[in-house]
Amino acid sequence: MSVTNSIAILGLDHASTRLYIDRLQHRYNPNHNGYHTLPYLVYQVDFQDVNPYLPDTFDQTEPVVNQWLNALARQGAQHILIPNITLHRTVDRLNSKLDVIHPLNLLKSALDLNGPSIMVIGSIYTMESAYIKDALDTIDLEVISPVLKKREWIDGIRKSVYRGDISEKDTDMFNNYLKELSKRHQVVVACTELSQILDSNTNCIDLVDLQVSRTLQLVK
Repeated sequence: MSVTNSIAILGLDHASTRLYIDRLQHRYNPNHNGYHTLPYLVYQVDFQDVNPYLPDTFDQTEPVVNQWLNALARQGAQHILIPNITLHRTVDRLNSKLDVIHPLNLLKSALDLNGPSIMVIGSIYTMESAYIKDALDTIDLEVISPVLKKREWIDGIRKSVYRGDISEKDTDMFNNYLKELSKRHQVVVACTELSQILDSNTNCIDLVDLQVSRTLQLVK
């Protein structure tokens, strides 16, 4: 099927893909008299083709992701949502002409440049790597992550969400921790699994929400 001026979602694991779809429709429907649904294309792939090689085994991830993006282009897709923050590292290395709705490009505009330091919450790789810090190198704000014990705990929470066995107690502890952090930092949640359990009152910058907001701006 050929789609003109289309929004496309790269279908990865079920839960993360569903998160983006649900948030798009939840925000689109009330603004269109409650009767309309957002038209989009989902291109479902096998996430395990790249998941074992994330975050940075690029010789394995690049050819696969490039194939996916080329397939989307042939379908007429123009604006692409990718429901995995880490996978954007691979996309950054490709020369795709598609408009990938990139969370880190959107993050720069969402930050308070006169505010406190930026606290990154995500997978243990995201919290320990320089990926987000390097993306924000033109901003004069310190980019930090929690101490090692907290990083390991957060990554354990992320893994529980991915497995589907996260408890209500752990969810509450995680959100309470973020609420406390947000009193001292600009907290950036950079993980689709953690976004799934994020309370709206944590006062965090959720990269998923930034992508969803930008997508809705593109809808004519």
